Amino acid sequence: KSWLFTRQQLDTLISQNGESLTYVERQHVHQFYMTIMTSIAKILKLRQQILATAAVFFLRYHVKRPFINRKQPHIDAILVAATCVYLAAKVEEHPFHIKAIVQAVQSPSVLGANYAIDMVKISDLDFYMVVFHPYQSVALYIKDLGFPKEPGTIFLQNAWMLINDTYRSDLPLLYPPHMIALGVIYLTAAMQEKMVESIDFGLWFSRVNVQPDQILILVQQLLDLYQTMSLYDGPATLELINKLKLGIYVYLLKVLIHYV
Repeated sequence: KSWLFTRQQLDTLISQNGESLTYVERQHVHQFYMTIMTSIAKILKLRQQILATAAVFFLRYHVKRPFINRKQPHIDAILVAATCVYLAAKVEEHPFHIKAIVQAVQSPSVLGANYAIDMVKISDLDFYMVVFHPYQSVALYIKDLGFPKEPGTIFLQNAWMLINDTYRSDLPLLYPPHMIALGVIYLTAAMQEKMVESIDFGLWFSRVNVQPDQILILVQQLLDLYQTMSLYDGPATLELINKLKLGIYVYLLKVLIHYV
């Protein structure tokens, strides 16, 4: 199954799942849960690629399910986030005992969460579990650009940092990994002009068979991501999530009263 969409397709699917958040609110809520997954990964000393895979699983799961689900109110998004980390570790061949993630989520370092995780079954997540990432593509493209060893290493490290940030957005649902890699390389080059003065990116993009306009659109979305991230307020986002949860409790109470 393909998990790549146009922006219109993705927005349509999200609107159909009952999600009531605006685009910016949704991005902030995703960032909130991404922070939780990052904390879990740090506690368990997991590689960045495992966290990246978990982030993609989390994005895929919430394409057709809202963050706060009226139909399945017992499935909290923190439960889903923890499950995604657990499954990602298995997929990336770094499995650990389920008790470890229960302890990690109960840790005070995970935003004070105190959840006993009853893990969601893989069948409940119903998505294709193969995930590809831009990391290797970035390394190959940078090598192709012909950087000397030391500047190339610095450029690669900065590019990887940008890749890590893309998982705090829905870009992995909109672009294949090699396109994200190219956009990240172009943005990194724009931030380090002296390092790439001798490179004709227009010529290089044509050599790798990509239209520069496509890359510029992707770069603009990367810049929009940083604008959205700059507006992120953790406590305010938590308050928004709690309001949504309260709305579900009120909804369930009305349903209960109706049938009594």
